Amino acid sequence: MNTIPLAQELWEGIARHFDSITQVLCEFIDNSVSNFEGNNVTAKTIHLHFEQQKNGDITIQIEDTGTGIEDLEPVTQPLARTRAR
Repeated sequence: MNTIPLAQELWEGIARHFDSITQVLCEFIDNSVSNFEGNNVTAKTIHLHFEQQKNGDITIQIEDTGTGIEDLEPVTQPLARTRAR
């Protein structure tokens, strides 16, 4: 499953819960790891890609080999997980 949220909308949804970009990154990485464990994923890979734009902004992409996120709403909440149901 290819899950590509709209970055600005996602940031607006999660920004109120976190104090720094580090906390946001940790939450997404933790979500990936939890998904691996909860869904018995065999190919466990998380890719982080950082790219500085010409205007100085930094684009961050996080991609994993998990089962995907069906509903993005829980992801915007602290401590959410995408475990097997």
